[in-house]
Amino acid sequence: MTDFKTRTYKALGFLTFLYLTVSGIFFFQQEKLMFHPNPLEKNHRFETKVPHYEHYFKMADGTKLHGVYLEAENPKGLVYYYHGNTGDISTYLPSCEFYVASGFDVFLMDYRGFGKSDGKISSEQQFLSDALEVYKMVGTDFTSEEKIIIGYSIGTAPAAYVASKVNSKEVILLAPFTSMHYLREHLYPWLPSIAVNYPLDIQQFLKEAPMPVTIFHGLEDNIIPFDCALQLRKDFKEEDQLFPIPGQDHMKFENQKQYRKQVKKILHRAPQAKKSPLFIKPATT
Repeated sequence: MTDFKTRTYKALGFLTFLYLTVSGIFFFQQEKLMFHPNPLEKNHRFETKVPHYEHYFKMADGTKLHGVYLEAENPKGLVYYYHGNTGDISTYLPSCEFYVASGFDVFLMDYRGFGKSDGKISSEQQFLSDALEVYKMVGTDFTSEEKIIIGYSIGTAPAAYVASKVNSKEVILLAPFTSMHYLREHLYPWLPSIAVNYPLDIQQFLKEAPMPVTIFHGLEDNIIPFDCALQLRKDFKEEDQLFPIPGQDHMKFENQKQYRKQVKKILHRAPQAKKSPLFIKPATT
């Protein structure tokens, strides 16, 4: 009996050690698990037939972030595109050419450590603040009703965050998650919540976004489950929309006929009138 207890205690001790070790690795290596940048040389030339130019943006801490601006002929507006957690701007240029062909300028930024951007991502606040600060520096010639925010995958977090802080015509999210805590609960329920230091609570951001929200999510997405889109829909405003796409996985929405058809309607529709705050006229005497 004593030998059995000893073996049991040793097994429990080992499992506890393993659990704490894995949780610790997840916590301290979270940036490496979440972000997979592809650094580029500063002299790298982007391959696209679309007229474009590059620009660097200096953040408050001195870090320079890099962006590419694609120019349409007689643009009807500007699309801000926040890309996924892998690659660099060049990975997403082919997809963004679709928006240019639809009559819109497009701006893409690389997060810290991606492409030609300096530094590295080190906190949630830094990641989100960078997106907002660069947004404010780009497209000052366009009105808020001519600006559309699009986020894809991990980029749906900065897109939703920016949408909660500014006015724009629309925010479009492609394959969004609800929050990292929600993904942890459903994909890695054995991980303690304290291990998540990038909450990226898209659901809360969208509650604070004043503009219409449109979500596109593939029914065959095996990276971010479609259930995330259903959870986000629970807090929709009257004008918000969800488009499930049969046969679509996690990537290359712009190649999908149904997506192209629906998003063109969104890009070109007239801005929705903003509701005025309730005003009660004083009684006359």
